Amino acid sequence: MEIKLHYKREVKENVVHKLLSKIIRNKAKEIELIEFNINDNLIIYLRNEG
Repeated sequence: MEIKLHYKREVKENVVHKLLSKIIRNKAKEIELIEFNINDNLIIYLRNEG
């Protein structure tokens, strides 16, 4: 799934850092688990930047 955002690069990077809470990789460096952190603070941030 791809989500396209029309924000500045810095904003996109900040959103990614706020959104992802954990990434687990296996020994082959493949991603096994991604945990997302969606909370009120992220929603407020997106509203203010959008």
